Amino acid sequence: MELEQLEGFDEIWALCQRRPGAGWRLVGRFLETNILVILGIHDKRDIGTDYSPVVSKTISAWNYWLPGVEPCRGPWLAGYLTGEHYDIDEAKKGSGAA
Repeated sequence: MELEQLEGFDEIWALCQRRPGAGWRLVGRFLETNILVILGIHDKRDIGTDYSPVVSKTISAWNYWLPGVEPCRGPWLAGYLTGEHYDIDEAKKGSGAA
């Protein structure tokens, strides 16, 4: 599984199971470092390219279960996870891959 922050949305993260096929997305927010609260499980084929409905459901669930609690915010992965991690997007930029 790969962890991905959904760009353009307020602290929404997805654990992505990409094999076999499109796979599943476990979507949530970090409560604090190393604690990802999963608030929805979605088949990528149902999501398509528009994550807006998934994001709305995730934020609604967050506000229901954790009213008034702000999600964890960090400048980079180290703000969310301790230990070693690998940023696949940075690796792609460094290798010239698109």
